[in-house]
Amino acid sequence: MQPLLRSALQHPEWFVRQEALELIGFHYDLSDDPALLNQVRVMLLLDPGGDGAVRLAAASVLGVQSCAWDASLICAMTDDPDEDVRQVAFRALLHLLKLGFNVEERLLAEVSCAGRPLTLATLQEFSARFDS
Repeated sequence: MQPLLRSALQHPEWFVRQEALELIGFHYDLSDDPALLNQVRVMLLLDPGGDGAVRLAAASVLGVQSCAWDASLICAMTDDPDEDVRQVAFRALLHLLKLGFNVEERLLAEVSCAGRPLTLATLQEFSARFDS
């Protein structure tokens, strides 16, 4: 990965950080770079940029790069001040359970239609339904 792209994650402008996150997260495999993955987690929890846009991008990236029950995604799902970030973190965690697209969409519809809370307990219940 280009050092310039990595350094863009610390750029003072939020939109540069957001774009760098999306480029790195959706075009590179981060499984061999735990330090970079941890930097994405820190950005999810602490970056104030773009009224949540950077945190939203970080949650999306972790949804494809991390593993199920990622602690930073759980924290964002329950504690982020932005509802959109909480929803994306929930969706990311659900995706990381690897239940399949159709199951994910059905469960998301259940949350939406029934007004289910975006909580760890809800995710655990969904996971338990499909445990063998």
